[in-house]
Amino acid sequence: NTDLKRFQKADFQVAEYVETISKKLLVDLQEQAHRKPLVTSQPPSSQTKAVLESFDTKPLLSLFEGTLKELKKMHSDLDLEINTLTVQKNEQEKDYNAKLLKVRKQFEKTMTDYKQLDQRIYQVGNMAVAIGDHLQAVDKQRAKAEELAELVNYFVELNSGETRSPIWKDDTMIKARAEILRKLNNLTNELDRAEAEIARNEATNKEKSKDLIKVVRKTKVGKELVAEQVNNLENNLLNRFTEAQNNRNYDEMKFCAEVLTNFNGGGSCVSKYITTLRIFFDERQVTLQNVDINEFFDDLQQLCKQEYTIIYKVFPYPANVMQVLSQRIFAQRIESFLDQILHPIENTGPGLVNYLRKLHTCYIKCEQLVATLKELNVDLNFNSILDSVFGSYKDDYITREMQSL
Repeated sequence: NTDLKRFQKADFQVAEYVETISKKLLVDLQEQAHRKPLVTSQPPSSQTKAVLESFDTKPLLSLFEGTLKELKKMHSDLDLEINTLTVQKNEQEKDYNAKLLKVRKQFEKTMTDYKQLDQRIYQVGNMAVAIGDHLQAVDKQRAKAEELAELVNYFVELNSGETRSPIWKDDTMIKARAEILRKLNNLTNELDRAEAEIARNEATNKEKSKDLIKVVRKTKVGKELVAEQVNNLENNLLNRFTEAQNNRNYDEMKFCAEVLTNFNGGGSCVSKYITTLRIFFDERQVTLQNVDINEFFDDLQQLCKQEYTIIYKVFPYPANVMQVLSQRIFAQRIESFLDQILHPIENTGPGLVNYLRKLHTCYIKCEQLVATLKELNVDLNFNSILDSVFGSYKDDYITREMQSL
């Protein structure tokens, strides 16, 4: 009856509990009371009174006392268990706090170690970068020293009047030869400037200047051979370029153009290419008196488009080449064409009208050519170019227009 689970229920009721523990005992007591004979001669009220007087309450009292005793024992056991659990909980909490403190200290130590490690890594990283920069600087210095030593050896060889090294004769090494000669040419220019500077200072320190001039003049043979090699190299590459141009070998043209560009800027190569274009040397193209205006300018536009494709295949800086070609076309071809078809100028009659029509047509066709060149990304001051080409014709255009009316 004193099961602990009974008291743990959420719907526990005291009255219900009392009724439950006393129900069986009451049933037994009722049965005992019914088994006793009643005195029928007595009136009903007396009979009821007799039944009540015969009801024994001691069993209930004994039951309640026993139950109360069990409840007190249960309460005592629960208090003991609670005290025991409280002690265990306090001990475990104390142990947990101690472990948590230990873990926290370990974590703090780990973070401190990590920060120190991170700082060391940062320091080592900076040191590695500094060492790397230093090694890179040393490597550059070493490379420059090796390059200078190689350059001096080549100059000493040339200054001896000989060209023993394969680089001077083997055309498969022409790119390396161009690079060496470019640097040697800069060296000889420095020697020339040094000689001139020494000569200017000769008056202040005559003896020392004489000695220095003697040293510099000993390099005369070398400087002459460098100049000769520079000239031979440029001519060799220009001849190869022209031959490749005639054979439409664009890969060979590109190789020669790149070498010459790195060697001396490539101006001679660009000039050679443009000069050998058909419109600048073909006599049939040069004689323009009987050429139709539209046909002339249409040919120029077609030429620019064709050469644009080739130039962008061949030259390292195609935009610059297109600028040179465009300037040459206006300065040489178009001005020459205008001189031939617009002269002599007739001041009256149909001749003057024909002159004005031709001039107007030429100007319109030039503007169309400019539009084509702009589409080909040619960046020039075309307004200035047109003013230069048509300047002399525009000065008296209004006067002649009035004369024709």
